[in-house]
Formats: sequence, structure tokens, C-alpha cells
Amino acid sequence: MKVIINKKEEELKNDITVAQMLNDRGINRVSVWINNTQLKRAEYESFILSPCDNIKLLRIIGGG
Repeated sequence: MKVIINKKEEELKNDITVAQMLNDRGINRVSVWINNTQLKRAEYESFILSPCDNIKLLRIIGGG
């Protein structure tokens, strides 16, 4: 299925969760927004992506 990730069209397998997508990419510390709605980290395992979803991955940067 086709989705938009950070303004780039990409192909993902069907019925993939946010957690699986992040794991496939080797990403672990990001804030995930789907169609302009931020997901809670607890939702990553159960939220299944849909065709044409607009996904934003924002890296979490720590500092002080």
C-alpha cells in the first residue's frame, strides 16, 4: 500500500502496525503523527496503517 512518510510517497506492506513500520526502519525514539493527529506511544502496537495515510515521524531530541 502507498502512504506518505515525511512528505515522500512510500510503499508499505498491508496490515502493518506503526510499531512494525518503525522496527523495519530501525527507529525507536520518534513522535508519530497520522493524518495530523499525534499517536500515544501505547497505540503504536495496535494502530494499523491505512492506504494514503499521511505519516510524520519527528525525532525526539534530548538536551538540557
